[in-house]
Amino acid sequence: IVTRPADVDPELIEGHKRYLQSLLQAGSLQLSGPFAGGPGGAYLFQAADAAAAAAVVAADPLHSDPRVEIPLREWVIRLDASEVKA
Repeated sequence: IVTRPADVDPELIEGHKRYLQSLLQAGSLQLSGPFAGGPGGAYLFQAADAAAAAAVVAADPLHSDPRVEIPLREWVIRLDASEVKA
């Protein structure tokens, strides 16, 4: 989950979008998108361990603005619709 003020430098936002595209190309980004009705969004990616995940977040250009918060949370999947047989 990324929270940011509405007045973040547009160049940082464009850099963030390019960064997410690079994660997608590398195969680690699973989902991403903005929140409806306001600034901020979320992205879901895979990493080998907590240190690798922290490095992914630290490399995000948005991370350079101290007003932007990108908390890192490990997610344990309990239910997965792709595993449901029709």
